[in-house]
Amino acid sequence: MSTELQTKIDELETIHHSSLIREKVQMICQLAEKENEQALLAQMRYELHLWNMTTHNNDPKGRFHPLFRFTNEKNEEIAFADPDKFTPEAFDYFLHEMTKTKNPIRRARYADFVWEKYRDLAGKKHVQAGQTAIDAYLDCSQLLLGKLKVPNPEKNQFEPMSKLANSIVRALVLSTQIGSQPKKESVLKNAFDALAVLIGTQYGGSVLQISQAILNIRDLEVAEIKTLKSLLEKGKAYFESLSDESTLVIQFLEELIEIAKFEKNDAEVKRLNIEIGETLIKAAEWKGANYPSGKMVESGMLERAFKHFSDIGESSRLDELKIRIKKAHQEAQSEYGSFEVPFEITQAEIEGFFNAYKKVKPDITLEEYLVIIATHKNIRFSLESARKEVEKYKTEFPLMAIMPRRLIANDNTVHSTNTHESQNEILLCDQWNNFRAVLGAYLHHYFRHLFDNLGLTAERLAEFLAQQEFLKPKKSIIQTAMRLWASGDYLSFIHLIVPHLEDILRSFLVPLNEPTTSTQSGVYREIDLGQVLDNPKMAQVFREDLIYSLKMLLVDVRGTNLRNRVGHGIINPSECNPAIAALLLHVLIILGSFNTKKIDPPQTS
Repeated sequence: MSTELQTKIDELETIHHSSLIREKVQMICQLAEKENEQALLAQMRYELHLWNMTTHNNDPKGRFHPLFRFTNEKNEEIAFADPDKFTPEAFDYFLHEMTKTKNPIRRARYADFVWEKYRDLAGKKHVQAGQTAIDAYLDCSQLLLGKLKVPNPEKNQFEPMSKLANSIVRALVLSTQIGSQPKKESVLKNAFDALAVLIGTQYGGSVLQISQAILNIRDLEVAEIKTLKSLLEKGKAYFESLSDESTLVIQFLEELIEIAKFEKNDAEVKRLNIEIGETLIKAAEWKGANYPSGKMVESGMLERAFKHFSDIGESSRLDELKIRIKKAHQEAQSEYGSFEVPFEITQAEIEGFFNAYKKVKPDITLEEYLVIIATHKNIRFSLESARKEVEKYKTEFPLMAIMPRRLIANDNTVHSTNTHESQNEILLCDQWNNFRAVLGAYLHHYFRHLFDNLGLTAERLAEFLAQQEFLKPKKSIIQTAMRLWASGDYLSFIHLIVPHLEDILRSFLVPLNEPTTSTQSGVYREIDLGQVLDNPKMAQVFREDLIYSLKMLLVDVRGTNLRNRVGHGIINPSECNPAIAALLLHVLIILGSFNTKKIDPPQTS
C-alpha cells in the first residue's frame, strides 16, 4: 500500500462531515483499484454504499434509504445504494469499524446501520450496536456544540446546528427503541444541555426539532416538562424581540400548546391559541407597513388569522377581521393599480373576415357563417400555443414567473400559488384570460355584424340553435335568451343562459352512459358542472382545449367562474358585458355542432 493511500485512509478519522467522508472514500476506491488492493477496495465499496444512502429521522419505513431509484431497459426497478443489499461480510466490516474508529461521525453511521438492518440467526437485533450508536450520536452533538461555542462569522453555522439537532433526535429515538432507561436519561440530559445553549440564538428550527423529539417520549417527569416549557418560553420571547420572525414565534407557541395538552391544561391551550391569532395580526400589520406591496401580504396574513380564530371558536374576533381583510384587499389592489392595453377592431377587419368566405362560396348562408365561427381553429383557445407562450414568458421575465400570486374576487382571496406547479398553472390561466378578453371583443363584433349588416334575427338564430340535438330540449329558453341578446340586455341574457349551459353540458353524459346524478345520505342530486367537466369521457368528446376553456369560463376561480358567480349572485353587473355574452353565445353554437353520431366537430381554417 502506498503512502498516499494510507494517508487518505488516516484522513477519514479527522473529517466531520458526511459528504466529505463520502468524497474521501471515493478517492480511496480509485487509488485502491489503481494499486490492485482488492481487499481494501471491497471494504471501501461497502463504505461508499453506506455513505451514499440518504437518512430520514421520522420515516416509519426506517432511517436508511437508497440515494435514488430508476427503471432499467427491462422495466425493472433498480435502487442505487440499496440498504437491503448488504452482505454478511459487509456487516462484519461495519461491526469491526464501529469499535475501531475514533471518529464519532463514522461510528454513529456504522452502528446505526447495523442496529437497523442486521439480524443474527435468531432474527434478533444487535443491541450493542444500538447502544454504541446512541453514544456516538451524543459525541457528535458535543462536537457540533463546540463549533457553536467558538463561532466563525465567515462560516454558515445553520448546517452544523441542523446536524446537531439530527444527532440528538436520532439518539432519543434509539433510546426509546432499545428501551434502556439509563441511555434515555443520558440522552435527555444531553438534549436539555443542547437546548440551554441554543436558546437565545437564531437556531430556532434546531430548538424546535429537539423539543418535538423530547415530547415524543411520553413518560417524561414533571420536572422535565417544566424545564422544557421554560426553555421554549425563553425561545419564543427571543424571536418576539426580532422583526419579522412571526413564523418561528407561532411554531414555539404550537410547541407550548403540545405541552399544555400533555398537562391537560385546557385553559392554557385556549390562551396560547388566542396568542397565535394575535401574533398573526401583529405580523400582518408589520408586513403591511414594511414589505414591498405589503398590503397584499397583510391581507393574506389577516385571512390566516381569520381562519385560525374561526377554527378555535373565537367568533367574537371575526367581524372585525372581515372589515380589516376587505380594507387590506382594497388597498392591495390600489398598490398594484391597473393598466389598459387598447386595441382597435375596425369595421374593415370584420367585413374582411366574412368576405373571405363569401368569395369562396357566394351563396353562403347565415347558418353556415355561424358554423364557421363555432369551428374556426383561430377562434379556439389552444393549450399547446399557450404552453409555448408560458415558457417564453418564463425565459423573458424569470422573476415575475416565480413570484407567488394571489387572486382576489369580491374582496376575498380565491386562489394563491405556493408551488412550482401552481405557478405554472396560473401563468397558463393568464394566457387564457388574455385570449378570452380579445376573443370576446371579436366575437361580439362578428355577431353584431351578422345582425346589423347581414340580416340575422333573434328568431332565426334561435331556430337554428333549437334544431341542434343537444339544444332542442332548451328551445323556449334559447328563444328568450336570443331576444335578450339581440336587444342588448346582456345582463339578463347571461343570468338566464349560464345555469342552462350547465344542464346542456350534463346532458352529454347520457349518450356516454355516464351518471348525471349522485347520492348523498340517500338523497339524489344532479352532479355539478365541475364534476361534469372532470369526467374523463367528456374530455374524450370535447378534447383538451375546449374542456380547459369551458372550465375557465364557467367553474375555475382563476378564470371568469361564471357558473358559481352567477349562481351565487356575486357577479358584478359591469362584468355582464357584451364580450362575456358573446363568449357564452359562442359556447352555445359550439355545443350545437355536436350530436351523438358526430362526437368531434370539424375545424375550419
